[in-house]
Amino acid sequence: MLQGGGSLGSWTRLTPFNNPRYGIDSFVYNGYLYVVGGYNGVSYYNDVQYAPIAPNGHIGQWQRTTDFTTARYVHTALAHNGYMYILGGNGGSYLNNVYYAPMNIMPRKATYSKVLDFGSQSKITGISYTGNLVDGLRNIRYRFANSAGTFPTTAPRGADLPFTCDAGSHVQILATIDNTTSSVFPDSAGERGQINSITVTYDIPGVPTDKRLRHGAYFSSEELQPFDTRGCG
Repeated sequence: MLQGGGSLGSWTRLTPFNNPRYGIDSFVYNGYLYVVGGYNGVSYYNDVQYAPIAPNGHIGQWQRTTDFTTARYVHTALAHNGYMYILGGNGGSYLNNVYYAPMNIMPRKATYSKVLDFGSQSKITGISYTGNLVDGLRNIRYRFANSAGTFPTTAPRGADLPFTCDAGSHVQILATIDNTTSSVFPDSAGERGQINSITVTYDIPGVPTDKRLRHGAYFSSEELQPFDTRGCG
């Protein structure tokens, strides 16, 4: 764990990968740690092992996936745009071949948004939710529109920041569900993040009230508004 100023905290030993070796290559991609190939002094390896990385830095159990062609060590392995590449190395003789394979992964990340009309200049005083999110309220953000009704292009504020520093009549609530590092394959319902409802509490001078979102529905001028399926890119 990195400390202030770039220094390190204490080291923690994690789950070892299978079959000790040297001359491996490794990389991190989409929330997983990969170990590729290597040599144990007798045999060259052509296996690929991977383990999920948890939000606290720990890793899960190692799993073996599809072996690559021509075992080797001191090679290069990398990932880009959903593909793994293996280049060169030594498999008893120097190699200059290049192999690639698609990675069976998916983003497991989605962002949803909702625009609320407060009717007049207002300030958010709190945001709460029901459900299960890896980083809690930090997955929920907001931004107010300006007097022309345009939302800023700058990054919205997080729900864990003070709310009274912004004000406006229209606010956009953005909720992100990110299961990239918290789930394993195959997916199971108990490991998926979810948001059941979001409650936005706001203050209009002299008229305290709130608006509650459940399954995309909300109230405006004391009338239930239709379900909004518009996403946020």
